[in-house]
Amino acid sequence: MVNPPPRKLTAGESAILAIIRDRFGDRNTPDEVFFTDTGEAALFIKAPDGNSVAAANLTNLAAWREMVRSPVTRSSRPNGCQPSNHAMERTADRCAFHF
Repeated sequence: MVNPPPRKLTAGESAILAIIRDRFGDRNTPDEVFFTDTGEAALFIKAPDGNSVAAANLTNLAAWREMVRSPVTRSSRPNGCQPSNHAMERTADRCAFHF
C-alpha cells in the first residue's frame, strides 16, 4: 500500500488537530499525521503518557465541524446556536476509534 505524498493540513484539519492537542497534549503534532490512500489526514492520538488512545480522521472531523457550523445547519436548530469546541471534543471522543 502506497500512501499519497504528504500535503499541508487544511485550516479545518489544523483546527481539529488543535482541539486534539488541547485535550490530549503536545505529543500530537503535525509530524504525527499520516495520509490515507484517499488523501485523508489521520492521526493516532497519543495520551500525555505516550500511549495511543484513539485514531482520528482529521479530514472527516473537519468536514463534520464545517457542516455543523454552517448557516444552513445553524438555522435549522431551535436556538440557532453553534457547537462549542468542548462539545466538538465530546463528539470527537465518542466517534474516535479507541484502542
